[in-house]
Formats: sequence, C-alpha cells, structure tokens
Amino acid sequence: MIKDLKSVLKQEINIVNNLLDLLEEQHSYLVNQEVFNLDSIISKIEVVGKALAKEETKRRTLLNDKTMSSLLLEFGEDTELEELYKGLLTLLENVKTQKDSNDLIIKQTLSYTNSMLNMLKPRKENNTYNVNGKFKK
Repeated sequence: MIKDLKSVLKQEINIVNNLLDLLEEQHSYLVNQEVFNLDSIISKIEVVGKALAKEETKRRTLLNDKTMSSLLLEFGEDTELEELYKGLLTLLENVKTQKDSNDLIIKQTLSYTNSMLNMLKPRKENNTYNVNGKFKK
C-alpha cells in the first residue's frame, strides 16, 4: 500500500508541476494581453485538472478514509512518504498563489474594459439636478 501511495504522490507532483507551468504561461499571456493564446491554455488546464482529480481519487481509495496526517503518524519512520506529501502541499500552495494572481489580473482587466466601454457608450438620458441639488439619474 505504501509503495502504491508513493507512486500516486509522485504522479500527483508531476501533474501539479505541469499545472503550475500552465498557470505561469497563462500569467504571461495575461500580462502581455495575448488573448488568442488564452483560449488554448484554458483547455490544457482543464485536461491537467481532470488528470489531477483522477490521481486524487486513486490516493483517497488507497487511504481508505484515513487522512494523510494520520497515515504519516502511523508510518513515521518513512521519511520519503513525508517528503513527498510536504512537497505536494508546497506545490499546491504555489498553484493557489499563481491562480489567485491570474484571477486578479483577469478581474482588473475586465473592470478596466467595462470602465472604458461605459465612457465610450452614449448615455440614454441627460444628467440633471433634482430639487436637492444632486444628480438625477
């Protein structure tokens, strides 16, 4: 079981590394405003996400409703297993940080685009003052 778990963790680490590379590539496309390349990267991220979910399912099946923390306590002498798990957690944190950064750039770009569109489109009614001296919309 431990050998299989190590194998699954190694596979997960490879997949998460691939996901991190794709997110960094997406970041460069966002920064350089390469809109057409963003379409292709999204489908690649989806494929990697599905592969990661498949490996996670294998890992959970091997654990039989145990947590990784409890398993590490059981097999405390197995440092390779612990290093693999800690490495995976570190990679997942890096992926989360990169994803959040990409999301922020997307939201800022969308906000800027909407602001520009609001400035460019004509208003349907004229702004006037009401009896209190405030704009009537």
